[in-house]
Amino acid sequence: MLKNTDADGPAQEAAEKAAALVLACQSLPQWVFILLGGVIADRMSRSRLMAIADGVGAFAYAGLTTMTLTRHAPLALMCALAVVAGLATALFAPAMNGVVPLAVPVTGCSRPMVSCG
Repeated sequence: MLKNTDADGPAQEAAEKAAALVLACQSLPQWVFILLGGVIADRMSRSRLMAIADGVGAFAYAGLTTMTLTRHAPLALMCALAVVAGLATALFAPAMNGVVPLAVPVTGCSRPMVSCG
């Protein structure tokens, strides 16, 4: 059994809960909006959608990184940026999955690759 030290306690527990909340704020929009991302990827240029989503995601992750490194990380802002990062991933992933079959020639596909051709 691990012993309770000064590092463990209410402050450590609050930090762990805050980290879990930020992770949930990123994951939930990803799960909820992934299908919408697929619909949008089918309706517009996939490469353009990937570029936009990647730029938005980079902005969100840069903000999260900056706040973490400067140790000035308001929980509400961390959660908001995590939601933006999750939405960006929900848009990027379906577009990327749709671009791969377009980039690989049918003759270059192996038998198990169902999405080609």
